[in-house]
Amino acid sequence: MKRKYAVYLTLTALLFIVIGLHFYNSERISNRSVIFNFPHHENVAFSIPVIQRSKNADSINDMIENTVREVLRGYAEQTEAPIALNNTYACTYKKRHVMSFRFSVDIMVEGAPYPVTKVFGLTIDTAAPAVLNILQAADCEDWDGYIRDSDAEALYGILLSKSGDEILSQAKEWYMPDKHVQFHKYYLDESGTVLIFDESHVYGDYTEVLLKPGKDGR
Repeated sequence: MKRKYAVYLTLTALLFIVIGLHFYNSERISNRSVIFNFPHHENVAFSIPVIQRSKNADSINDMIENTVREVLRGYAEQTEAPIALNNTYACTYKKRHVMSFRFSVDIMVEGAPYPVTKVFGLTIDTAAPAVLNILQAADCEDWDGYIRDSDAEALYGILLSKSGDEILSQAKEWYMPDKHVQFHKYYLDESGTVLIFDESHVYGDYTEVLLKPGKDGR
């Protein structure tokens, strides 16, 4: 009987060790503030995620910072007037080695009566490591393999077209392989892929459209 209890205790201890190692080695997300400097705009503060407990942490965090810098540079170059940024972000998808983030940025230009809000996404493969474009994130080689009978739903703003096919047709033009925009104009969530369009309308400055893929998509 004592031997039986000893075996149970040993197995239980091993189970806790395995669970502990799993959580110890699991990637964690923390936050830090980064200062960016652009022509005409210096000391621009921005909050970005930081990946921890990953063997590729340094490379991943460099990619995150560099990608965010390029997106912000595009915003900053639209005006020479001083700007101030207020941003939030959220991890919208985390499964295995794929993480996706949604950033929301209020851009206040000096002298403007109100801020402009921009939204962009960032999806990374922590194992590669690499920033993923929209097709890589869905593990598809082309658009035909990505969407089958897709439904389009406006999460915010005005739906640009009535059908998923029309939305997809527009997205294909904007996400061509040679366009850098393909890396930050979408993010993943548990329901599918959210496309982000810069679109001024009565609700605001952008539109988010959820594409729910068929059986071959994410």
